[in-house]
Amino acid sequence: MSVSLNAVGAALSKSGPVTIAGATENGYTRTHASSGYARINPFQVEGGTAPSEFIAPHTLGDWANYAHASLNTGSALAATASYGEVGLTWTLPAGYSRDTANLTQRLYWKDMGTTEDLNVNPFSTSTGSVDVGDVTSYTLTGLTAGHYYAIGLKVEWDDSLVVRDNVDSDAYQIAAGQTALIGGGRGLSSGKAMATAPTIDSVVQLTDPATCLSGCTSCVDVKLNVTMEGSSTGRLEEKKGTGAWTLVDSAVTAGSTAITLTARDSNVTYQYRLRYNDVSPDTWSDTGSVDTVCTLI
Repeated sequence: MSVSLNAVGAALSKSGPVTIAGATENGYTRTHASSGYARINPFQVEGGTAPSEFIAPHTLGDWANYAHASLNTGSALAATASYGEVGLTWTLPAGYSRDTANLTQRLYWKDMGTTEDLNVNPFSTSTGSVDVGDVTSYTLTGLTAGHYYAIGLKVEWDDSLVVRDNVDSDAYQIAAGQTALIGGGRGLSSGKAMATAPTIDSVVQLTDPATCLSGCTSCVDVKLNVTMEGSSTGRLEEKKGTGAWTLVDSAVTAGSTAITLTARDSNVTYQYRLRYNDVSPDTWSDTGSVDTVCTLI
């Protein structure tokens, strides 16, 4: 394929005379303001359509098929929803390491609400975005419990005149097994972000008040109806009357929906709180309480 020197200069935004040496010299470190040339696209170097070394000799053939605005894309984007956050991992685009000074990555997310809607584009009217630098993992925090998020990732390259990024449909590819978005921007669903604390939905007395003596000791059973999500066990504590909080169970089964406690005293207010063992810092549920009652005289 024929290559013209003028076409190379035009691709690098050079006005006036163009030289092969000038087009090649300091390809990653130069600025357009000082050299007259935009930086060389590192992904084109990776693909063999730009000079692989910035020293002479070079020929016009080194520039065959050079596409200044064409960017490689990353892959294997994967998400794991957790308590109030989503953990993300991915693989950098091929050639990224050639010019880390002028490359970065931007993560985008869009709140889907409480219903997973895959027909959204995370890059359009995003809830938020963040420059994550050159890493291959990131934890998105501060998410709303019970909500799903559309997530996408792009590479950005500063050629000293323009900051270029992947088009929406060519954002990072997702890993196998992930839930793909279908709204025009390539990305994935985070899955549901979980609350950072369990909930105590209610505390009820199981023992019929008419079957136990008023003021009796160790005669009442109670049940806590709870919501626990995910894989974490929980820590349950109890307060009797105006006393101190005491440990009931340090490893409540993950995913529990009900906890039965036996042998509580009558005519006492019991309070309960519950937290996940795998969430830091410790985040307790709202307090649940019950007034135990026995009516036999």
